[in-house]
Amino acid sequence: MAAVGLGGHVAAEPARSESLASNRADRGRWPAVTARAVAPLAELIELALPLLTGSGILLAWKRGVVDDPSGLGGEGDAALRALGAIDPGGRIEIVAAVPAGSARVAALGDLADHRLVIVERGTGPIGAGWPRDPATRRRAPW
Repeated sequence: MAAVGLGGHVAAEPARSESLASNRADRGRWPAVTARAVAPLAELIELALPLLTGSGILLAWKRGVVDDPSGLGGEGDAALRALGAIDPGGRIEIVAAVPAGSARVAALGDLADHRLVIVERGTGPIGAGWPRDPATRRRAPW
């Protein structure tokens, strides 16, 4: 990051987000967290929100149809449950990665069903119990 002049603004951490969230130096520190192909959306929310500042954003890249209850639609429902429990003041927006009707759709056809998921954190505190440990998340998914 330092080589491209981003050292003071961007960090890539070789650590589990649960570890970062338990560290005072990282918890509530970051204005944005990005993720691609990490976990279902509800789990991403649980992992990322404790790292974000108030009004910070999680930007996740997801693939699927928002109306499909067995795909991205189901993930969206679970994400709303997670957000309601962790940060009731937060909000979720799902937008096309490549806008419909864009001249780029033909060139980027494989991206037509990709979505950018923007989760904005509320301004209230995130409880110290978030994120839960991996075993608890497996036993009690959203």
